[in-house]
Amino acid sequence: MATSFFSEKEKLGEGGFGSVYRGYLKDLDLHVAIKRVSKSSKQGRKEYVSEVKITSRLRHRNLVQLIGWCHVGDELLLVYELMPNGSLDSHVHSTGNVLSWQRRHEIVLGIGSALLYLHQEWEQCVLHRDIKPSNVMLDASFNAKLGDFGLARLVDHERQSHTTALAGTMGYMDPECMFSGSASTSSDVYSFGVVVLEVATGRRPIVDTEEEHVTMHLVQWIWERYGQGRILDCTTDELAN
Repeated sequence: MATSFFSEKEKLGEGGFGSVYRGYLKDLDLHVAIKRVSKSSKQGRKEYVSEVKITSRLRHRNLVQLIGWCHVGDELLLVYELMPNGSLDSHVHSTGNVLSWQRRHEIVLGIGSALLYLHQEWEQCVLHRDIKPSNVMLDASFNAKLGDFGLARLVDHERQSHTTALAGTMGYMDPECMFSGSASTSSDVYSFGVVVLEVATGRRPIVDTEEEHVTMHLVQWIWERYGQGRILDCTTDELAN
């Protein structure tokens, strides 16, 4: 069995819609990540369909490659290339091995390249709708690869917006999208912008301010400091040093 029968020691992570395990495909001599969709999650089943429908057709160096999928009875499995360095989220907020500025720059460029492909270069426009560091994976060379297309939607290039139910993660969602319920390439770009700020400052999208004793959105918090001429104070101590 590729995952040692979904052994706990092979588990890489767990979310609301399923768990991800490290696996090995002997016939292909290939290490993989296998997502096992929760049998009790209706949303997980919807996201499984979206992943198979969309991700299986995409090919880009900065996208996580979907290798295959399996649907037997109520068991739903998605097989991806394994990303040895895990998610960007685990590195951006690490107090141990801090990513160099050069590496951060290359990671941001990689995400931007993936977004350009999704929005303009593929046969249809792909709205990701959930761009955030935990959905950006890093390969053995720390190349960024955007993944998790469970909330993605396809639209024609001539029709840049798509009215749909609210989707995404708080802190990364475009305020206009939250009010209108309409996702677009612009709302994806806004989410990407929040990720860029997070990578550049080492801070979470929601900031606990020491002076005001309140929480603020990272975009607003940085904008205020920019207006005060304190833009260099935005980075965490780990990055500043």
